[in-house]
Amino acid sequence: MRHYFKHYNTTFLISVDQILNADIRDKIEKSLMTFFHGFLKSDKDNVDLAFIFTDNIYSFLNDVDFVSINGIKSGSNQIHYKDDELEFVINRDEPYRFIININVKETLKSSVRIFHKAFKNNLELQVSTFYYRIFLLFSQLWNLDNDISYIHASCIEIDGGSILFSADSGVGKSALLMRLSLDKRFRFIGDDLTIVCNKSYSYFQGRSLSIKPYHLGFYDFLRKRIKISMSFLQRLQWWIVNDNRLVFHIPPLDIFDCVSSKSKLKRVIHMCPHDKDYFEIKDISINE
Repeated sequence: MRHYFKHYNTTFLISVDQILNADIRDKIEKSLMTFFHGFLKSDKDNVDLAFIFTDNIYSFLNDVDFVSINGIKSGSNQIHYKDDELEFVINRDEPYRFIININVKETLKSSVRIFHKAFKNNLELQVSTFYYRIFLLFSQLWNLDNDISYIHASCIEIDGGSILFSADSGVGKSALLMRLSLDKRFRFIGDDLTIVCNKSYSYFQGRSLSIKPYHLGFYDFLRKRIKISMSFLQRLQWWIVNDNRLVFHIPPLDIFDCVSSKSKLKRVIHMCPHDKDYFEIKDISINE
């Protein structure tokens, strides 16, 4: 129950081996693999980041004395962080190895997916919180140590070079990718987050595309994909609630025929919101 995925030119590990409760272990692994389904598998030659899940984090605490500051317990060998959403431990001699605790306590409401906009129960929400607050944060710190970075942009490859689409949230980066997926010349690189290096290359980032109800009004083909992938209860949720805050995640290869793991950047397009009566394309400077 150890899974290895590619990240830039290295590998990150996700393991549920340290979860003692077999039922919880199976559920967390299933949720993790759903979340990371779009990432490329690795041959695990070099693991630089490791994320170890447990339901008994205190068995990993070795320091006796901690100094507590704003929820962070700092010891001579370890750092222990805990808040209302997550809890994890880092050993100082292994700064990119993380022990993440799973809270197995459940209420009736938190166990029912239909009450959440992304159709997740409490355990699945903990995996989502891990992705946004641990995986993205600390993988970005690793990125910066290795002359690469995430950039808030979508990216595709065509004719051997990549095009980066940057924009504020909600402008249409994902919607544009969905449209480009219909043209078989385009290969997927990243949605919303793309990895770029200081040599002007872009790298695949396997985050799934976020489908909202309003997307279905523009792209009929998404209805067929969702019908195949979405459970009956989630389809019922979308039909009853009918709220554009609802979200369904689709792995890149469920929409694109091909992905590109690395491509030389040849163009950057920054998209801005505009009204229906005004549209303009113009070159802008690096400073702009």
